[in-house]
Amino acid sequence: MPKLPFLRPTAPATVFLPADRFFVRVVPIAPDSDATEQVELALEGLAPFPLSQLYWGYLLSGDRTRALVYAAHRRRFSPEETKPWRNAGLVIPTFLPLASRPAPGSAALLHSLDSQLAGAAWSAGTDALPTLMLVRGFAAEPTVDERKAFGRDLVTRAGLPPMEPRLITGMPTVERSGDRIRVRIGDVNGPAIDFPADQVDQVDVRDREFLAERREQTRRGDMLWRVLLAGSALIAAGLALDLVGLVYRNRGNAVQATVTAQAPTVQRLQTADSLAKRVDELATQRLLPFEMLVLVNDKRPGSIQFVRTTTKGPNTLEVEAQTGNAGDVTNFEQALQGAPGIAQVNTRDIRARDGMTSFVITITFKPDTLRAPAKGSA
Repeated sequence: MPKLPFLRPTAPATVFLPADRFFVRVVPIAPDSDATEQVELALEGLAPFPLSQLYWGYLLSGDRTRALVYAAHRRRFSPEETKPWRNAGLVIPTFLPLASRPAPGSAALLHSLDSQLAGAAWSAGTDALPTLMLVRGFAAEPTVDERKAFGRDLVTRAGLPPMEPRLITGMPTVERSGDRIRVRIGDVNGPAIDFPADQVDQVDVRDREFLAERREQTRRGDMLWRVLLAGSALIAAGLALDLVGLVYRNRGNAVQATVTAQAPTVQRLQTADSLAKRVDELATQRLLPFEMLVLVNDKRPGSIQFVRTTTKGPNTLEVEAQTGNAGDVTNFEQALQGAPGIAQVNTRDIRARDGMTSFVITITFKPDTLRAPAKGSA
């Protein structure tokens, strides 16, 4: 199907949760085993509560050897706070974009939002996930001194050389490009995480059974959507064929109407053409028996008498004749055969009786020899 702009996937509607509601850990993961199962085992060891009482999620490193795991007890969110979650496309904590390394080597980021601080630190030689992530809540918006103290604590606990973390402010935003989702804080230079759209359930903190049900609904919805698109394409193709058929029918009707309107004119032209051909036939192909006789008579020996003549088409003359000298029959035939305007001579039925020889001779003239002269010619 064509990727029309209004059919392209959009960024999911996202609910961002306060950072200070969660505890965060970076745990090792075996890359050849199921990551979700390993995260669940890690949470059972880290959290004092069973998984059924937690909202949790995780973010895998690029080499799938570590996972940033975050969890919060469900009682930390009131029913009014969780009500919008059901219709959201993504529910994640605000600190998640900090998990992207800002630069090679040792680095630290500090995110200040309302009454919360979140920080991430990276040791040299580690992958993209932070070595350490801290979150802390305050009674009011943190002061400059509180931010500096939090930053020193982050750097010290991560074992980094003395440095001042880069300060980031503002609410995270979500973008979608093709099949990938990006969560960013600040402008285009701000920290951002990027992951495939089919892995949103890993970072989402909602109940796993709810997410599994949503995946099934999405799968069915996608299937129905494809069926709908296919049906729409078939309907559009059918309408296009109907339209083409209508255009051709209208064109055929117009052509038929033109043919009907021109029929009397065509009939008159055909009649005139037939008359012209007939006139030409009468002028050029009419029988010319006397002209034939003149040409034949010039070659006739004196002893031969013509008894009866008959034309056989426009170019053939048949003559019944008799003579008292039988040798003149051959002389007559030879004389005709040598004439320039005669194509063929045939003598038959030669009979001798009472001193007279009778015969029938058929003379075929060349067509141009007997062509009637045009009317008005000399």
